[in-house]
Amino acid sequence: MKKQLKILLFSVIGLAVLGATILVLYLTQTVEVEPPPPEEESPFVETLTTFTDYSVEDVVSVYITNLKDEGYSINTYEVGKTFVIHELTARADDIPFNQSAFYNAMSNVANLTAYATVEQDADDLVKYGLATPQAVVKVDFEDKSVFEFRVGDSTPDGNGVYFALLESNDVYAVVSDSVRAFLSERFEWIQRTVFPEYDSSDEAVVIERVTIQRQDLDEPIVIESLPELPLEELTSFNSHRLTSPLSIEVDPEKSTSVIYGMFGLAAKEVLWVGLDEVDYVLTGLDEPYAVVEVVSGGETFTLTVGDVKGEGVQAEGRYAISSHVPDVLFLFEPQTLPWLSVTPESLMAQMFLMPYIYSLSGLEVQTDSHDVSFTISGNSVSNTVELDGSTLNERDRERFGDLYRYIISAKGESLFTDENPEG
Repeated sequence: MKKQLKILLFSVIGLAVLGATILVLYLTQTVEVEPPPPEEESPFVETLTTFTDYSVEDVVSVYITNLKDEGYSINTYEVGKTFVIHELTARADDIPFNQSAFYNAMSNVANLTAYATVEQDADDLVKYGLATPQAVVKVDFEDKSVFEFRVGDSTPDGNGVYFALLESNDVYAVVSDSVRAFLSERFEWIQRTVFPEYDSSDEAVVIERVTIQRQDLDEPIVIESLPELPLEELTSFNSHRLTSPLSIEVDPEKSTSVIYGMFGLAAKEVLWVGLDEVDYVLTGLDEPYAVVEVVSGGETFTLTVGDVKGEGVQAEGRYAISSHVPDVLFLFEPQTLPWLSVTPESLMAQMFLMPYIYSLSGLEVQTDSHDVSFTISGNSVSNTVELDGSTLNERDRERFGDLYRYIISAKGESLFTDENPEG
């Protein structure tokens, strides 16, 4: 064995022995395990404190001031049945208030309980957000009692917010959801749904006409329903057709949002109630960018969308008003308003014919250079095809079948509206 090779082998053996020794030492050494850190004790004294014990019917009024709103009052109308915001009903009638949101808020304030006592007679209310509270609320009950409280910052445990009675420095923690509604401004109590949902179960409810007038259109886009015909007279599966600026059937999938999108349409925000002349100018509603009109079931639904102009326009949305709640100003996400960008080309049905054909007696084809007429007799199993009086052989009958299938399934890829289109 060569000397160098022996040295290498001995070196390898030495490393192996050294490694084994280290392993033994490692396995036999005493390992000091650090104890887990002690669990942090909750700073709160978890004791339930009940402030009110009423029902919704006992609430007469609630007055709210918060960081979003300088002050408004929620009052009962037909006690125990309906709630309204006095400052808004003074500006407009028939405001679609969210009665479910009112009921939940009144239910919470009528039976309010703190889940923990944070600090009694606190010297520093700033650290709880109660020196400048998120909201101050005054509740009047039917028995003439008054309940006033402040809502502070969120608690570190993530479960609630700091809470204190108006004339007390005792600080409590209440569940966030029990007082969250009182952080809302007055317009947040109004429903954001602009039009009712479409009743697809009622066969009598038909979208008769959709009219889109827009600043960038020379002519309005008008979509009308096709008349209902007996099965044997149907010529397509489509339910609507364009009648302006051209006449062509619309694709049912491409047109769904345009035809039915008004129903159940929800705004991003409610911004104002009771518009005056200045409001119309600031929102571009004096010269609207688009007016969408839908006629269905003998009723007309109109959505007017403001133009992008003026200092009052918000870049992240579009202002609009509804014929069903004309005194309410809505802000919409642009992508929820398909009528702002739709074109006749994007609506047209690509397939010219989608007929229910149970029998065929003839086919006429006219071109610039030829006029041909096919006559078909017999049945689907055995038929005769004649071209201008001459019977076609089997091969030509197959070619006729290809021609016929092409015609009834032909699709358009482009739409030309010029009298003499180029290209």
